[in-house]
Amino acid sequence: MNIFYKQINSGKALRALAVGALLAVTGLARAQMTTGTYTINSGASASSSNFTNWLSLTQALQNTTRNDGGPLYGGAGISGPITINVVTDQLTSPGITTFAAIAGTSSTNTITINGGGKILAFSGPYEVISFTGADWVTIDNLIIRQTGTTSCIGIRFSGSSNYNTINKCTIQFSALSSGSTGGSTQSAYIAFANSNTSISTATSATNGIGNTIS
Repeated sequence: MNIFYKQINSGKALRALAVGALLAVTGLARAQMTTGTYTINSGASASSSNFTNWLSLTQALQNTTRNDGGPLYGGAGISGPITINVVTDQLTSPGITTFAAIAGTSSTNTITINGGGKILAFSGPYEVISFTGADWVTIDNLIIRQTGTTSCIGIRFSGSSNYNTINKCTIQFSALSSGSTGGSTQSAYIAFANSNTSISTATSATNGIGNTIS
C-alpha cells in the first residue's frame, strides 16, 4: 500500500512539472510588468521594454494583444514600480489613450510616465487621455494636443480614478471652434466627469479622489 501511494504521488509530481513546462513554453507563466524602465519609441522595434505607440502600452497593462506586435507579459498590470520614458512624438493617435484599472498598482507600485516634452495628439472628439479607473499613475512634462474642432477635452477622469498626478503638462487645443452645440461649451482642458458628452452634468458617480494637477 505504501509503495502504491508513493507511485501515485510521483505521477502527480511529474504531471505538475509537465504542466509547468507547458505554461513556460506558451508564455502563460510569465509575470506582470516588473520593476524597471520602459520606453515609448516609434523609432525602435517593439519589444518587452519598448512600445511603439501609446495604445500598445495601455494594451500591455491590460494584457491584451498589442497593436505594435510586441510581446505580452503573461499577466495584466504591474508587480512593482515602473517608469516609462517617452522618446518620440505621436502626432496621430488612432483613438483615445485610455488608462483603465491596472492590477498591482499601489502607493509603492506606481507608474511614472516621463513625457520628455514630447507630443501626444488626437483629433477627437472628446479627450486625448482618459482615466477610467486607473490609480497611482503620474504623467509628467507631456504636451497633450487635441486637434479636433468640437468637444475637445485634454484629460478626463472617471470610474474612480484615484491618486493620479498630472504634472508640468501642456494641454493644447489647436483647432477648437466655438458654438453652442459640441463646441467650446462641451470642452475642458481637464474634466472630472462621468460622461464625455455631457461634462457639465453632475452625477452620483465617483470620478476620482486624491488626484493632483500641478
